[in-house]
Amino acid sequence: MIGYLRTAQPFDAAYAIGSLAFTDPHRSLPALRDGLRPGAPLIK
Repeated sequence: MIGYLRTAQPFDAAYAIGSLAFTDPHRSLPALRDGLRPGAPLIK
């Protein structure tokens, strides 16, 4: 996921239903933040 977000176009929204508990938040949350367009929601 993290490698993909570095090369993908920014997303309009992201859904992380039940999956964030199984990832390293120090890596996944910055990657998600950087992979979203400004103002786009991260729905958890």
